[in-house]
Amino acid sequence: MKKPKSSGALPTALFSDHSHLSPHFKTDDLLRDPSLARKVDVLEDQVEYWLLRPAATLLATEHGERSALSVCSVYFELIACYLKGEESDGRSKQFFRIGLFEVFPEMGSNQEVTESALEEVATSLYGDLRCGLFHIGLLRPRILLMPVGACTPILDSDTVKSILIDPHLFLHRIRHHFQKYLTHLRNADRDSLHANFERLWDTRFLVQRSVVMSRD
Repeated sequence: MKKPKSSGALPTALFSDHSHLSPHFKTDDLLRDPSLARKVDVLEDQVEYWLLRPAATLLATEHGERSALSVCSVYFELIACYLKGEESDGRSKQFFRIGLFEVFPEMGSNQEVTESALEEVATSLYGDLRCGLFHIGLLRPRILLMPVGACTPILDSDTVKSILIDPHLFLHRIRHHFQKYLTHLRNADRDSLHANFERLWDTRFLVQRSVVMSRD
């Protein structure tokens, strides 16, 4: 078959979703209504349809657990950025740790686990789970998948021997945390979480969009 000649221009259809902030909201929707409520709706739409539902679909697929965990592990850094109100540039591991202990606070509240052991757990989950899946498509040896609870570190003194993960409960805990965060943004009196959320949101979406529009 003869290969068609390139015109040198990319089809316009490739950019048809450029104006979409999420599956159900366009940039213009936010410009018309830049309220906190609308911003929260868009965040929910992004995370629900681009992370949580795809992860659930992968979990329902035979042998899809590792792919699902790869999608799930994005959440920790994502939510930490909103909690702190800033990008994680150059601090991916630090922000991953913040998000991890927000979703699994019992790890940090366990009096029997030392601070150095907690650091080892966070380092293992970042390197063996997140980076293992992202960079080589594999879980590194310390991560074991089994129905034992959402995330259970097995320690030998301050050294992580292994971390047992139940992929279904892992996703459940992430979804629970996200819904709790959304509820706070929607219903609680304004506090630092609201301020941080809007600061990051406006930097990512409204400010950048206004710069683009000013150049048109």
